[in-house]
Amino acid sequence: MKILILGATGFLGSTLYRRALEDDSLTVVGTSRSLKNEINLMHVDVTDKPSIVQAIKKSMPDVVIWCLMSMEAEDQLIHVGLKNVLEELESTTKLIFVSTDAVFVEGKGSYKELDPTGLLPKEARLAVYVNAKHAGERYVMNTHPNHVIIRTGPLYGDMNKLDNRTDQIIKNIKDDKPFHAWANVYRSFVNVDDLSNAILELAKNDVTGILHAGPLKKDSYYSFYKKRLEQLGLDSPLFLPKMVSQEESPYLSFDTSLNTEKIHQLLSTTFRII
Repeated sequence: MKILILGATGFLGSTLYRRALEDDSLTVVGTSRSLKNEINLMHVDVTDKPSIVQAIKKSMPDVVIWCLMSMEAEDQLIHVGLKNVLEELESTTKLIFVSTDAVFVEGKGSYKELDPTGLLPKEARLAVYVNAKHAGERYVMNTHPNHVIIRTGPLYGDMNKLDNRTDQIIKNIKDDKPFHAWANVYRSFVNVDDLSNAILELAKNDVTGILHAGPLKKDSYYSFYKKRLEQLGLDSPLFLPKMVSQEESPYLSFDTSLNTEKIHQLLSTTFRII
């Protein structure tokens, strides 16, 4: 089976790429916008039509996995790049599109796959990112039936692959500075290795549609990262809880936790809980 990973050098993409290369049943090609001196990595910009056309023709993938994200330029990635990809894919090619829990803008929590998603007003800080992901899901559903849309909450890795928030918390602690984390904002936190395993399992099976990835349990930012620091042996009194109000953050979705029962029933992948 031939797999093309779009965005193979990002936080998720690089983990997925490394794991896929370890699987002898897969022929793997990854893409990066920056030049990389690796034989299985191609220099590709999905917003440049000839670039992505050449990549798809050269790799002839059975499965394409979209791991691309760019918070401030997500609209370009989706409205130009994703459309370029969808126009070139054969109908038999499976597309796995990695989306986000942030499309649940009402913030009521425990969202199932078919619950309604929404848009943020343009003045909201995450509007470009969230609204583009929302549009991307619609493009995929409307134009390419052989797809999986996999929604995930915030990602984290192990000590050798720290996410940006964990890295910043550790830096603050080492610099003797406090770090305040929301105690009343809830998410489904997902280990990047577990998500990679799930995506590779989906690449090999016949499952299609929307899936919510992650553990069965939600956490607040404070409770999750407190356990995370304890796990890393870095528990500190400088890490403090903070309550946030809707008045302070009018566009903040307080609870975008995901109901992940469906993916637990369909896949053998285990999603760990800290």
